[in-house]
Amino acid sequence: MDEPPTRHPTRPPAGPSGRPRHLPAAWPDIVRAAGPRTRLALFIEFDGTLTRIQRSHSTVRLSARVRRVLGSLVARGHLVAIVSGRTLADIEARVGVRRAWYVGDQGFLLKAPTAHTVVLASAAQRARLARVAAALRARLNGTPGISVEAKVATLTVHYRGASRASRVKAHRAVLDLVDHASGLRLLPGKQIWEVLPAAPIGKARAVSFILRLARAVARGTRWLPIYIGDDVADEEVFKGWRGVSVVVGRRTRTAARYYVRSPAEVRAALESLAETYT
Repeated sequence: MDEPPTRHPTRPPAGPSGRPRHLPAAWPDIVRAAGPRTRLALFIEFDGTLTRIQRSHSTVRLSARVRRVLGSLVARGHLVAIVSGRTLADIEARVGVRRAWYVGDQGFLLKAPTAHTVVLASAAQRARLARVAAALRARLNGTPGISVEAKVATLTVHYRGASRASRVKAHRAVLDLVDHASGLRLLPGKQIWEVLPAAPIGKARAVSFILRLARAVARGTRWLPIYIGDDVADEEVFKGWRGVSVVVGRRTRTAARYYVRSPAEVRAALESLAETYT
């Protein structure tokens, strides 16, 4: 990430041997270091972080309780950004928090609170992905448990619940098409493979841009940047994050400084933030 150095007394030491600390136990240190007149810059993954992973990605819904907490933070002037590999339309419809930022397609699409939308994939890249999606659908048509989801700037192959034979077939097809189509890269996720343009764009670049913009607009404001995520792609954000980085799930191999056990602990953390930063 190319985020410039900034004064952040918000990084208490990690746990033993560099392992992430449990976030609830670290909150007093974080709040004390941040100070009283601080605005939050809160970036949160959707699937697996704000919500539990479901068997079908189409059945995932955000609870009304979490929506109210996020909405209250936005109303108090804090920055809230929802980050996802989903399309902007999909993630915005499922979250439904007005005046939040939305980051979709693994960072290739951004929607500002003003409703201004930025697409960071060229027409040629989008056309190439559309061709690959059509080819994958043709090769994997009728393969049990496999679905191909074409999006604006990326495509996702879902294999949750698929048999081993179906997964092997799908993986071979994905690798073959990505190898033979120049300008694409493969990103593994939780029970998915994502195909993206081979460009230096992703979640890390997207959230860095939003944070820089917020600092430019509100000069002199003391920000507490927080990023919470659970996916492989979130590790790229954690590596360069100057603030509070939180992984969902107990891991030892992570660049995050803190962890929570589940989306339920994420909700508790958000409620704690809403109580502290009024």
